[in-house]
Parts: sequence; structure tokens; C-alpha cells
Amino acid sequence: MKYFTISCFCLFISYSLHLNAQVPNSGFEDWDSNGEPVGWYTNNAPGVFTTITKSSSAHSGSWAVEGNVASVSGLTLGPAIIVGEEGEGISINFRPASLKGYYKFNSVNNDYMQVQAYFFKDGTGMGVGAANLNPAGSYTQFSINIDYVDSVIPDTVLIAIFIAGQAGFANMGSQMFVDDLSWSNT
Repeated sequence: MKYFTISCFCLFISYSLHLNAQVPNSGFEDWDSNGEPVGWYTNNAPGVFTTITKSSSAHSGSWAVEGNVASVSGLTLGPAIIVGEEGEGISINFRPASLKGYYKFNSVNNDYMQVQAYFFKDGTGMGVGAANLNPAGSYTQFSINIDYVDSVIPDTVLIAIFIAGQAGFANMGSQMFVDDLSWSNT
């Protein structure tokens, strides 16, 4: 009985670590020499505008991702980050029940912050979770449930986090912070 209990506990710890390890650079601690979060694609255009930067205002650890609206030729662009070096998503081999994380969000003129997770198998969509997040002046946990259309195990997930405006363009002053992303199996 003792062996069974220890084996189950080790299996649970192993499975929990596996779930948390699937979001690359989930605490946004790693940044490359160009100021980009490792494992993520941003809509930054070096020399033209920067919407995504690292911030020491972290929920935990040293860094978080900070997103600010930028203005280019009179148009405003909301910050956006997408998982994967080229924004193509990442490999996954299990079905998480939800995506969790921590955020702060300052909204100007009803801009919204959205978190989306799209799951695919061989290029065909098979699961999705998305939510608009309310403004929050301090770090607040979010949990987005994932809905699946069948029982297939996905092979790719695309996570997108961004700010947009009601009319399409975000407003100067809207700002987001994101940290500590993880999968949940419950």
C-alpha cells in the first residue's frame, strides 16, 4: 500500500510539472537581446513602434510582460503577444481543462484585454477558450475554461493575448501586464 501511495504521489507531481512546463517562458523571465520574450512572438516593429516590453512589475519572479498602446502615423496599435517564436503556436500532447495566469489591466475608453487559446490536431481546430478580462489595478488571477469539440488529443496550441478597442483600434493609455501562465487539468 505504501508503494502504491508513493507511486501515485510521484505520478501526480510528474503530471503537474508536465502541465506547467507546457507554456514556454510562462513567467516571462527570459528575454532575448532584442527585448523580446523568449518563446513568444510580439507585434513590435523595431525602429517603428514597440508595444511589448519586459517589466519589473511582476506577479512573481523578476519580470512580467508589459503591453502598451503605440501610435504610428495617427493610428493606435494595441499590444499583442502570441505563443511560439513565429506566432505559430507550440506543440502539446494533452487536453488541459483551462489556461490560468495573472494580469493587471488599465482600460481607456472601454478597450478590452483578451486571452485566447486555440487547440488543433493536424491543422484542424478542435478546442478553444477565450475571455475578455476586466480592468484590474493589481495582479488578478484569471482562469479560462477550454471547450473541446471531440475527444481527440491536440498536437498544437496557439495562445494570443492582446488589447483592442471597441472600434478596432486601442486607445493610448491602455496597458496590460501578464505573468505566470499555466495549464490546469481540473
